[in-house]
Amino acid sequence: MRAPICSVLTLVFLTACSTDAPTTSPTDSGDAATAPADVQYGVDWLVASVDREADPCQDFYAYACGGWAAATERPADKARYSRAFSGIQDRNYATLRTMLEAWSSGEVDKGYEALAGKLYGACMDEEGANARGLTGLSEPLAAIEAMKTTEDFMATVGSLHATVFAHPSWLSGARRPLFNIDVDADFKEDPDTNILHVAQGGLGLPSRELYLDDNDGAKKVREVYEAHIANMLGLSGVSSEAAPALAEGVLAFETALASASKPPAELRDPTKRYFKEGVDGLNKRAAGLAWGAYFQRAGLPVTDQLNISTPDFFAALPKIVADASPEVRAAYLRYHLIQGTASMLSAEVDEAAFTLAKATQGVESQPPRWERCVNRAMVALPDAVGPGFVRVAFGGESKPIADDMINRINTAMEASFPALAWMDDATREAAKGKISAMTRKIGYPDTWEPYEGLELGDDALANSLAVNAFKHAQDVGKVNGPVDKAEWHMPSPLVNAYYNPTSNEIAFPAGIMQPPFFGAGLPQAMNYGGIGAVIGHELTHGFDDQGAKYDAKGMLREWWTPQVRERFDERVACVVDQYNAYEPLPGVNVNGKLTAGENIADIGGVKEAYVAFKSWESEDAAREAPAVPTMSNEQVFFVAWAQNWCHVSTEASVKRRVEGDSHSPGEFRANGPLVNLPEFAQAFSCAEGTPMNPTDRCLIW
Repeated sequence: MRAPICSVLTLVFLTACSTDAPTTSPTDSGDAATAPADVQYGVDWLVASVDREADPCQDFYAYACGGWAAATERPADKARYSRAFSGIQDRNYATLRTMLEAWSSGEVDKGYEALAGKLYGACMDEEGANARGLTGLSEPLAAIEAMKTTEDFMATVGSLHATVFAHPSWLSGARRPLFNIDVDADFKEDPDTNILHVAQGGLGLPSRELYLDDNDGAKKVREVYEAHIANMLGLSGVSSEAAPALAEGVLAFETALASASKPPAELRDPTKRYFKEGVDGLNKRAAGLAWGAYFQRAGLPVTDQLNISTPDFFAALPKIVADASPEVRAAYLRYHLIQGTASMLSAEVDEAAFTLAKATQGVESQPPRWERCVNRAMVALPDAVGPGFVRVAFGGESKPIADDMINRINTAMEASFPALAWMDDATREAAKGKISAMTRKIGYPDTWEPYEGLELGDDALANSLAVNAFKHAQDVGKVNGPVDKAEWHMPSPLVNAYYNPTSNEIAFPAGIMQPPFFGAGLPQAMNYGGIGAVIGHELTHGFDDQGAKYDAKGMLREWWTPQVRERFDERVACVVDQYNAYEPLPGVNVNGKLTAGENIADIGGVKEAYVAFKSWESEDAAREAPAVPTMSNEQVFFVAWAQNWCHVSTEASVKRRVEGDSHSPGEFRANGPLVNLPEFAQAFSCAEGTPMNPTDRCLIW
């Protein structure tokens, strides 16, 4: 039950389990697929992805990514397909598929391999899911139908939170009904101790703006959503006569929840998300709701160690619940129950549930069943699939090379402090101390979770409930207990990375330590422009507009002087204004406030990686020959950086990103940091005043 942490990319995978053959990346072809990854995704691919007709000083993203974009057709099952992240994840999934198919075929009969094989095999059993229908939901459906009072409603919500929605992951896009509850560090008073956190939630659409905006696009989505709710209610057993009116009521109920919710940009500031008032405080702020019944059925302790992250939402919740009829409350839970489990039910229900993604993301088809089942195994049992993946995909010199890069990038950031006039000496020393105290995780955990006591069978839904119960018991045991600093918060095969402010740690799963981000055989100009900039990005998260509010021990406290904080905030405002001006679609602008932290991390990350690369290169003049005959190594570095963000996307996915994603669209992640870096303009001889070499820059780190 953990909230998301600062990551280099927000990835949401469909977890529904087409027995289609594996598909290749749009950039793979013929015999190239048999070449070593360092070769296949190395220098030649970097050069081929460039558009030589584009002017790098006008639009560097168009220059670095134009060749790739022209040759790449977005897969029908992907709302957004990127050269680096999606391409690597395709290959990682293919590796996992080979393992899981072997394990599910009976090659192994015990241990984590058999466990993961069971889960994958059950997920792939579409015929069995069709035969079972809704039988696996009979108990929660009966509980929903038996509800009479608001106390019954809260008790049923508690039961669903402890079973069907016990351990939703930000990776899977799972959504708890009514509100969210998580176990995480007490980030203000004691970051070494876990407490409960409650926060706004309960929406079925991917953003609150889709409920509240008055534009034609949002209205159309709401029309489709209401019809979708009615269809799903019908599939769950509601009569065709009753379903439309109930769907209208469910949409109104969720709209009220959205109206009470804070916009995503306002949720970024941790100082405004801390009200540790315990369950007593929840009873006072949300008086009239049967919290005792909820906590009893959820199996959670009634504790004074509970943080109310969004108090205004909970203050509004009693009236929202009371204003809804018992029939609408039942329909709301029934809809979320069947939508949330559709991928494990019949093909008819699964395909019906997918219409929501069509409407909100613009995709035309679901990913093949094997891919969704691989993803489910990775998310549900990360430490069961991780060891096998690491053996195949992460070894040799990868870890020591990455460790050395982290050391150099840390040094590069520290070396920049004396030149930052907005800092004072005390803040410089404290910032150095935070870097020194920052721990790192590379590749995979030191120890793997054995999943002792977890038993799985041939039913995908039953397996999901078993995993949920297992993880829920673990989470309940963490409440008021010590934070496990060795715990990883991403699966090893995932193409992502993170900074955790309460543990002051950076982590880089083996999944992202692959070409073109990283390869022991790649030129270091590419490695530093790839994974080096990712390392710098996560390091800088410790010093972005929110990460800088945590000290070296992970405690939320002000460790800067007011004068330094004021000068820092002025520079943050410059970054906000810069990105506010970016327009990914006509009339649609990036939200500079929402994306400020990620933009600051991008700006600092590419700068630190470049300084570290030049330092590495200077240690031996002959250390690295030109990687590309027609480019300097400096140019290769910047091209590698920009190609991290090459993407093809649906218009709908771009809109969803602007509405609620803390990351800017790829073209602005590529260009935005570079306009602030004079070394880029020097590398490409960009005249002053050209778009990529402006006279005014935003300088923070």
